[in-house]
Order: sequence, then C-alpha cells, then structure tokens
Amino acid sequence: MRWLELFPRHGYYADPFPFVADGRLKLLVEGYDYDDRTGYIALLDPDGPPATRVTRLDLPLPGHLSYPFLLHEDGVAFCVPESHQARRVALLRAARFPTRWVEDTVLLADFAGVDATPVRHDGRWWLFTADHDRQDQERLFLFMADALRGPWRPHPGNPVKTSRRSARPAGRPFVHEGVLYRPAQDCTRTYGGAVVLNRVVELTPERFAEEEVVRIAPDPASPYPDGLHHFVPFGELTVIDAKRERLDLGTIRRTLARRLRGRG
Repeated sequence: MRWLELFPRHGYYADPFPFVADGRLKLLVEGYDYDDRTGYIALLDPDGPPATRVTRLDLPLPGHLSYPFLLHEDGVAFCVPESHQARRVALLRAARFPTRWVEDTVLLADFAGVDATPVRHDGRWWLFTADHDRQDQERLFLFMADALRGPWRPHPGNPVKTSRRSARPAGRPFVHEGVLYRPAQDCTRTYGGAVVLNRVVELTPERFAEEEVVRIAPDPASPYPDGLHHFVPFGELTVIDAKRERLDLGTIRRTLARRLRGRG
C-alpha cells in the first residue's frame, strides 16, 4: 500500500479516480475545505513537480462538487462529478484534458444525484446513484439509456435497493469473469465506514438484484483506521481512500467564530 501524503491545509481529499498522463499516475479527486464547507474538484499529480502536484480545477457547475467519475467514450474523456446542489447530473467533456472541462449534456435534470456512477454493460448504459433528497446513505436509484448522452429513463424498481450497509455507490463497477461487481459504501457505523463489493445477479430494464460478496474494512493498524469509502480497480492497481479522524483546534476556532458572527 502506498499512501499519498497530500493534504489541503484545512480539509481533505477523497473520491480518487485514476488515469495515466505524461507517463505518470494522476488522480481526479474531491477536495473539501472545512472553512467554507464546500467540495471542489482537484487534480493530483503525486510524482510530478512539487509546484504542480495539486491543481484546483474550475468546473462549469455551481456549489459543492465531489466524486469526479471519470470515463472515456469513443476516444473522448468525460467526467460526471457529483453536483447535487445544482440539482442535476451533468456530463462534462474534456476541452483540454485533464484541466479544462465544459458541460456536454445534462443526464438527469431536477435530480439531486449523489455519487452518480455510469457503466456500460450488456449493450446498455446504466447509471447508479443516490438521491440527496431521499436518504442518500441507504437508497440506491438506477437509470438506463441506449447511449451515454441519453435520454435516460428511471428503472421501474426505484429505489432498487434500500440498505445502509451496501446501497450508496463507492467507486467504479468492474467485470470479473463475466460478472459485474458494484462497490458500495457501508454507512452502518459511520459515513464511509467501509466498502462492500456487490455481485450483480440481475440487471434488466425490469429487474435488478445484487448480493454482497465481501466487506472491505479499514486496516486498524494503518495510518488511516477510521473509514474506507472508495474503491476503483485500475489495471494492476486498486485505488482507495481512507480516513483518520483528529481534533483540529484551528478548525474549531474558525467554526465557533463563524457561528458567533451569524448570531450577531
């Protein structure tokens, strides 16, 4: 295990989606700032020059951003970041990969999608997502389309799963020995407490069913023993995130000051 010791001053990075550019492994991630309590998308280049190891990206979406799901279709790079405050699931297209993105298509309008995860399987596109407005840690919603840009239609079984242990998406689905597996978050103890890999046993326009295969918990002996909530296979690598909880007195002081100003 190689931990990337790259941290914002008052916040964290999470939701890593890997790719290779300039001969190096790079990551699109969520960055979170405790001061303004807003997520943003950043590019991490862990082995690049120190001055460019972290680049905050300016994406054409308002509000909190996270989970920059990265995919390629017909030689074009796309990204589906979570933008639930914008109340739409948007497909971004790389105008200059990986730093400049433009909005290509709105996949789901008036839907506060959380951790939207598209995947092409058995000749169709499927989109797994939670809904910020409807118990996003325990309800899974499914949409389907014939093409990435849609039109997307809801699965008649929505929500197709209700489980705080294994519903909310947690990274990139993958195929092993012809079977689709879907990573999900286990939020029973805490948000992002562990990852559960689900084996999809039925995926049709009428039916959906999956079964839990394995639960991947954080290593209590690792530097980050308090949670693990993301899982992305990438060739011979697997990219995860994990968390360590700590008391930050500076953040507490700033939070109290902000609340006092609000009362004034």
